[in-house]
Amino acid sequence: MDASSLLAPARGRYDRRSTPEERLRAQRWRLMHAVALAFVEREPSVSRVAALARVGRASFYEFFDDFEHALAIVRSLSIDALDRALDAALIRERAPVAALRSLTQAFLESLQRWPEAALVALASDGEETSPLGRCFERALRRWSASSQSAGLITPQGDSERLLLATGAAEAFARRVALRAAARAPEVVDAGKQLADALLRVLR
Repeated sequence: MDASSLLAPARGRYDRRSTPEERLRAQRWRLMHAVALAFVEREPSVSRVAALARVGRASFYEFFDDFEHALAIVRSLSIDALDRALDAALIRERAPVAALRSLTQAFLESLQRWPEAALVALASDGEETSPLGRCFERALRRWSASSQSAGLITPQGDSERLLLATGAAEAFARRVALRAAARAPEVVDAGKQLADALLRVLR
């Protein structure tokens, strides 16, 4: 979402066909997009969010307690969307290599749908990996278990290799999300590149 689409409609310019509830939902979405953008811009404040969305600070507080509360919701939405995408990817493909490529493709495509929110969820929270990284690690662990059964990878050093693979995926995902947020050209064959790199770590 670019900055112009964050702006609230000018006074009297609302779509009169929409209900009050629909207008409130739309305003809440605009504010959450503004929160994610303010985080990426490194201006994490209610004032910046209000300026980006062209609303008063009071409008922000109708929906959120403070900036951190809104940021937590953005983070949760990004992780929930990724969880669903990864679950679907694991169901689509059964062969181990194809399943891993499906997983990494779904991972990166999910980030690119709302890259600013992905960058929020990729930020460190004091754990070994980011919240979004842990989401990917859970899916990777499921893939690893099925791939061991198929004989593609061995279980030795499983936890350490999964941590290394998750760290690599996080670093690559951050690059992809930053490029998407900047509206830069996509990384060519990003999903395949990531899958091939993870296979080298996990085998």
